[in-house]
Parts: sequence; structure tokens; C-alpha cells
Amino acid sequence: MLTEEIKNQIVEHAHTSNNEVCGFLVHTDKGLEAQRKDNLINSATEFMMNTDSQFKIAGYYHSHIDFDHISNADIIVSERLGLPCIVYNKQSGAFHTYFPNSYKIQYTDRPFLLGFADCLWLVRDYYCHDLNIHLCPELEVLKNSVSEKEYNEMANKRFINEAESLKDKDDYLKKYFEYNGFRQVSDLKKNDVLIMRTEKFNFPIHCAVYLGKDMILHHPGDGFSTTERLSNGYKKWVIYIMRNNLYD
Repeated sequence: MLTEEIKNQIVEHAHTSNNEVCGFLVHTDKGLEAQRKDNLINSATEFMMNTDSQFKIAGYYHSHIDFDHISNADIIVSERLGLPCIVYNKQSGAFHTYFPNSYKIQYTDRPFLLGFADCLWLVRDYYCHDLNIHLCPELEVLKNSVSEKEYNEMANKRFINEAESLKDKDDYLKKYFEYNGFRQVSDLKKNDVLIMRTEKFNFPIHCAVYLGKDMILHHPGDGFSTTERLSNGYKKWVIYIMRNNLYD
């Protein structure tokens, strides 16, 4: 996969910017090629790109400015996409490759990656691995509940600016869980999902799993996933308590 020609294409791309660059490895009529994509967030430490391609995608690549390893974030994205990840380090000139192998991503200490390792993904993983209940992808619900125009507008910005896309949609997360067989309740039991506001945002933008005994599992948007006490402060931020219909 990583031929000298492909390496040269990635190196050339990486040295066009002081930020991380990214792209796909795609199968074309001429063979495997590097297809450049825009880094939508123009960051030196993170990247985000759209997944549109007219060719079959064989893997994806991005550059690191000075981190000379495959990161935990790279592993998470590779596993989510089911695609090999290639990292080029600009400082050392080294390449690193990770191939997805169905690694179970741990619940705690995940770095926050909107759309790959965030609060909703944590709830989905918990329900899948601990309760054998599979919640559908977020955008499936959106696609089946709004017009095509609204879907395209929302899907394009949902994972770039979460707060902007949710600030006028108080029932967005509630509808997602209802679509997946949850209902709103007023009491609190183990495995319930809490839909919450946050200190920064005064509308429903966060979700957590209630573990019982006043403990929650959640992924704050400014840090790593964790378990912690459901404090009185957190309780004030809970807007909806959602319970799966299999857990009466």
C-alpha cells in the first residue's frame, strides 16, 4: 500500500501547510493514488475532512507536526472507519501505519473527537458492549426525520460546529434516543441515559449513562471520557431522562 510514489505524494502535500494535512488513498484506473482533501478545521494538531470520493477508498492519511507515533485518536478513527491510517511526521520524516483489528475502544480516558469519540459514541459503545443493544448511527435518524435539504445542511456542519448546529434544536438528542427505542421517564435507574445541558451551553448538547449509586459514565467535550459522581450541579443540568424499553 505505502509505495515510494505514495509516500512522495503525502510528503509533498504535508509540506504545503503549517497545519495538519489529510487525504485518502484511493483506487483509480491508474492504480493506488493519494487524493488530497481539505482540513476543514485548519489546525496544527487535529484534522477533519469530508468523506466524499468518486473512487473506492483504501485508506486515509494525515500529517503530524511533531508527534512521531500513531496516536490514540488515530486508532479510534481508524477503527470507526474500518480503514488503515497512515501518519507522516514532518519533523522526523517517518511514516507510521495502523490497520483496524476490531480493537475494543476503552470507555474511559478517550480523547474527545467529535463524530468518532464523543458523548454519544460513548453511550452507543456502552449499550453495544455491556447491554448488547445496538443504537443506529446518529445521521440515520436525521436523514429519516428532515427534508433532504435540511439533512445536507445539518450533516455538513454537525461535526464541525456542534453547538451551532444544536442550539435551536432542544429535542435533537431526545429524538435520537426515541428512534432507538427509548422513552422519557421521571425516575432514575441504572443504564438510563441523561440528556444534559452544560456549564457552557444552556441547551441539550451532552449525554451520559447512569451507572447507579449516583455515578455516571460520560465524555465531556473539553477532556477525556470518565466516570464520576452525579453531583447536585450535574443533576441541575439534566433535561431528559431516557430509558430503553427493554429496561422497565
